[in-house]
Amino acid sequence: MINSTSNITIYKASAGSGKTFQLTGEYLMLLFDPATSFKNILAVTFTNKATGEMRERILKELYTISEGKPSGHTEMIQKTFRFTDKELKTKARQLLDSILHNYGNFNVSTIDSFFQIILKTFIREIGLNAGFSVELNFQQALEISIEQFLDTLDEKPQIKKWLSEFAMHKIEESKSWDIQKDIFRFSKEAFTESFFAFTEEHLGELANLDKFDEYKKTLKEMLTGFVQQVNQIGQQGVNCMAQNNLTLEQFTQKEKGVAGYFVKLKNARIGSVPEPNSYVIKAHESPDGIEGWVNKTSPDRFQIQQCVQTGLHQQLNAAFELFDSNHEKYLTAIEISKNLEVFAVLVVVFNHLLDYCHNKNIFLLPLAAPLLDKMIQESDTPFIYEKTGSFLKHIMIDEFQDTSTLQWNNFYPLFTNSISQGNKSLVVGDVKQSIYRWRNGNWNLLQNQLKKQFAPFNPQEVNLPYNWRSHKNIVAFN
Repeated sequence: MINSTSNITIYKASAGSGKTFQLTGEYLMLLFDPATSFKNILAVTFTNKATGEMRERILKELYTISEGKPSGHTEMIQKTFRFTDKELKTKARQLLDSILHNYGNFNVSTIDSFFQIILKTFIREIGLNAGFSVELNFQQALEISIEQFLDTLDEKPQIKKWLSEFAMHKIEESKSWDIQKDIFRFSKEAFTESFFAFTEEHLGELANLDKFDEYKKTLKEMLTGFVQQVNQIGQQGVNCMAQNNLTLEQFTQKEKGVAGYFVKLKNARIGSVPEPNSYVIKAHESPDGIEGWVNKTSPDRFQIQQCVQTGLHQQLNAAFELFDSNHEKYLTAIEISKNLEVFAVLVVVFNHLLDYCHNKNIFLLPLAAPLLDKMIQESDTPFIYEKTGSFLKHIMIDEFQDTSTLQWNNFYPLFTNSISQGNKSLVVGDVKQSIYRWRNGNWNLLQNQLKKQFAPFNPQEVNLPYNWRSHKNIVAFN
């Protein structure tokens, strides 16, 4: 159970290790504490199924204890609070009745549902009408928004031109030219927390087609400038070899080696700048002009060594320095150039999606976490948690390995407030079971970040090493 010397416990629970049993026990320990009400406890899970299982397990254990039947949690509760058998049964019955008669305050929910509850408190700040509804069917809303977008293409000739060229390109490759399906697929992949995290100002700029040519021009200048520097280094390397009467054939590995690399740099174009291979790296690590440059038995080795030591290695070093400082930016610019037009289309579709939601007075559930994050960032003290923070004392987060960075950023103020006031909170997870990376689940939060963030609070890390789901011989075989 939770260590009394630490306000935060991190459970690392593998599959079959009794995680649900442990969570239920921790919840019951808080529940039976006379200083705590069930309204003060927030237990958050990742799926509706897990939420249902947690609620059912807690109520079932309370009923079992109230009936005086055997429970795996009875001994720990009695040992901690010194209840007699009769007192324990009476207390369990009181707690069960209290929860059932105030079920709306039984705070066991999914992350999305909790964010939705918080946001409903701030309808005016969000800009929604009081009668708004939460739309769970994101796909349906997206399909309608795309249809509306396509209906307005005549008003956007530049985008219409891009889409026509895209459709023709697909026809030439004998692929389906149904661009509506492609836009829907792109949108589903793109409209994640990372996209929603863009400010309205940034999205507005990206959707401004008047600035689009300016973006493309800036990217082209960046790419052209990098490639020109690469060409110059390649040309100087080739010139250095020619001045020493050396040809590519005299160097080790010939066109695959360092001499061939200079030729490739000289002829590089945007999108085809070669990265150094193992032969080139080996030569770079040998400024004396032997390893990676020439075979020891070659009659030209002294001539090549002199060329290397008097300028050729210097040019190779310049190429490596250029790559270290600019290659990542170059590759990023290449990818942006490939997808810039697609992204501009997505921004316009996203604006149609927001308009659709506004007209229908609906709020899309996937927008809850990004919107909450913006509200927290814009406030010196996260006012959105002032009300909840006053009664939520203990926070329990299950399946923490599937929590996204944005979701955790939203929980962090509430979690910190709980711990700093001396209340007990915990997280449970297993990085091996991280299956929601496609929804921005960040397993590194559990693996590293959590302990660093709460180091001043002396977090207790507990491993649940036993597998209760499989027999010993099955575990041993695996």
